[in-house]
Amino acid sequence: MVRHTGLVHGSSFEKLVDAADRKVLAPEQGIDEELHFATVKKIGVNYLMLFESDNFSKNPIHGDLKLAVSSDGCSFRRVHPNTPLVETGAKGMWDENLLVTTSASMQEVGDKVYIFYIGCPNMYNSWPPPYMVSPERRGSMFAPAYLGLAALPRDRYAYAEGPGTLKTYPMDTGNGLWLNVDGDVSGLTVSARVGERTYKGHLSEEREQNVYRRVKWDDSILAGKCSISIQLGTRCRLYSVKSQRNC
Repeated sequence: MVRHTGLVHGSSFEKLVDAADRKVLAPEQGIDEELHFATVKKIGVNYLMLFESDNFSKNPIHGDLKLAVSSDGCSFRRVHPNTPLVETGAKGMWDENLLVTTSASMQEVGDKVYIFYIGCPNMYNSWPPPYMVSPERRGSMFAPAYLGLAALPRDRYAYAEGPGTLKTYPMDTGNGLWLNVDGDVSGLTVSARVGERTYKGHLSEEREQNVYRRVKWDDSILAGKCSISIQLGTRCRLYSVKSQRNC
């Protein structure tokens, strides 16, 4: 009787059928007890899920918004499992207890992503007692409830922070490589191995969508797929990597 995130598909609402493996994400012991209100957005070649991670056995109840990612849209893994993307507010705030999303909560507005959500304060701290026995109250009453808005720069849902080296999946670099980074990028270096040759690169001043900076290679790099190694310095954050065909 615990809620998971499931998947159905079809050519129309009237022709929906269960996916071969209907369960795409489950609660994880020690982190959450139920999952609610998932929204999925395709970014580049991957699928990003924002979902409600809930603990309802507590009083007051608690739920915040976390991330999962998938390469096929069917099997998802969590991103930073213990860290919310949008977390509940401080004690006494309007969103202290529970955050609720919708199926279309992530909207791109210019170079930002807007995340709309509903928040509940500590005045709402448990399910109504007649919830299970009174049909007219089957849709638990969140009261009072407020609409909130969280905004973040495009494609900055999570990050890897230096010092350290990150290696990507094979990407097509022939039409350019772009990094979404901030912090101290002065020591950031990039390398790609194509066949027997290793190419070196660094960030240029050329930008796309404001947050992406193009990698300038020391030599002309051959077209084709290759893994990219990115050396991050201290306090340098890498959010996302993209080429013409990958993200």
